[in-house]
Amino acid sequence: MTPTDLRSLARRYPPVRAVLYPLILLRRWRRKNLSSAAKNTLRDLGGFLVGDPVIRVPEFQGIFAVSVQSHLLSRLVVEKRYEDREAGLCLRYLNPERDVIDVGANVGFYTVLCAKNTTRGRVLAVEPTPEALGRLRRNIRLNRVADQVEIYAGVISDREGEAEIRILKGREEYSSIGAMAHPSIGGGDWVTEKVASTTLDALVERRSLDPGFIKLDVEGAEHLALAGAKRVLEANRPILLSEVDDFLLRKNGSSAAEIIRLIAGYEYNVFDTVSLAPVSEMDTMGNLLCFPKELPGPAD
Repeated sequence: MTPTDLRSLARRYPPVRAVLYPLILLRRWRRKNLSSAAKNTLRDLGGFLVGDPVIRVPEFQGIFAVSVQSHLLSRLVVEKRYEDREAGLCLRYLNPERDVIDVGANVGFYTVLCAKNTTRGRVLAVEPTPEALGRLRRNIRLNRVADQVEIYAGVISDREGEAEIRILKGREEYSSIGAMAHPSIGGGDWVTEKVASTTLDALVERRSLDPGFIKLDVEGAEHLALAGAKRVLEANRPILLSEVDDFLLRKNGSSAAEIIRLIAGYEYNVFDTVSLAPVSEMDTMGNLLCFPKELPGPAD
C-alpha cells in the first residue's frame, strides 16, 4: 500500500485515521530520508552532466529530458514510478478520436502519453515557463509525436491578457500564478515573469478544439482555470483529471471543497483517483477524476 493509498483511506474513513496515522508517519519519514539522499546524489551528479539527463518513464510510454534539480526526477529515483495510477486512468478514459488538453504540461509526461494514444484527436499542451517549454518541445521530438501536438506558451486563468507567474528554476513543476506556497519549495529562489494568459473557453474556440479529456495541474490556481472554462464544461463535456491541494488553494483564496463544488455544479460526478469512490469534500491533497453525469463513471 502506497502513502497515497494510506492518506486516502484516512481521509475517507476518519474512524481508522488513528490506527493508520503511525504507519503514515513512518512512511513519510522513510520517504523523506530516501528523497533527501536521492536529491543529494542528483545534485552531485549534476556537476558532471553536460545537459539534461534523458530518462525512460514506462507508465508514460516515453523518454524525457528533465532537469537534474527537478523533484520529478528524485521522485522517480526513489519510488521507481510517477503517477502510474493517474496515467492508467488517462489511458482508460481518453477518447482517441477527440482532442486532449494538458494544462500545466511541464516537460510533457501526459502530453506524450495522450499523443501516443490518440487517432484523430489532437493534444494541446499548455505550459508558460521558458525552461520547461524547451524541455517540452525536446520531449515531443524525442517521442516523435510532433504531428499530434500543439503548444500554447502561457497560462490558463479566468481572463485573457497577461499574467505574472512565479518560477522556480529547475523545478518548474511548482511554478504558479498564485502564491509560491508549496512545501517542497523550501528555501528555493524564485523569479517572476510576465506571460500570456487566456481562458480555456477562448483557447478551445480559437484552436477549433473538441476536448474529450482535460488534465489540470496548475499549483493552486485551479479555481481560476475552472472559472474560465464554463462553455467548455457545459458544451464539450470533457472528462477532467485534476490535481487539488487544499493547502495551496487556501493560500490562493480557494479550497479543495470549493473546487469539488465548482466541478459538480457543471453536472459532473467527482471521484477520488485512489478509491474511485465519489467524493464531495477534501481537506488535504489528491487527484480528482470527474465525469459528466451523462457518462458512466468508474464504478458503472
